[in-house]
Amino acid sequence: MSVSIAQVVWLAPIAAACHFLEEWPHFAEWARDHISSRYTDQHWRRIHLLGIVSAIGFTGVVSWAPGPVSVFLFTALYLTPMLFNMIFHAATSYLYGSYSPGVLTAVVLFPALSWYLICGFAQAGLLRAETAAAATAIGAVVHGIDLASTTFFLKRRA
Repeated sequence: MSVSIAQVVWLAPIAAACHFLEEWPHFAEWARDHISSRYTDQHWRRIHLLGIVSAIGFTGVVSWAPGPVSVFLFTALYLTPMLFNMIFHAATSYLYGSYSPGVLTAVVLFPALSWYLICGFAQAGLLRAETAAAATAIGAVVHGIDLASTTFFLKRRA
């Protein structure tokens, strides 16, 4: 049985939900201890609710209209930021010498999912190497801005 891009892309919000479930019980506390005392449980819930809603939205667009533009935007604004989230969790676990809640699912699920989807997009003729590279660069910026504004609270006053 062959699985279409429109079907397999739904693995992305499932992976995000698994990641959020791993983070849920302790990430806010860990972030308060290691990154910012202003990081609250309510803040975590608000950010991750938006995250799961956007995951379903991006996935729905690609599933409904799998074309080069929707796949590029999905890859740039959702899929590659997941890879940079993996780097964040692994790096902060190492740098702080403390398990960053979410590192396990980020390291296990995100690279495999990204590789699988990007290869599937390429095989379907929906993503070229040049556009995948551009999407990766955009994803790095998107995740950097996300972390700076929602986790490290740069440019905010107490």
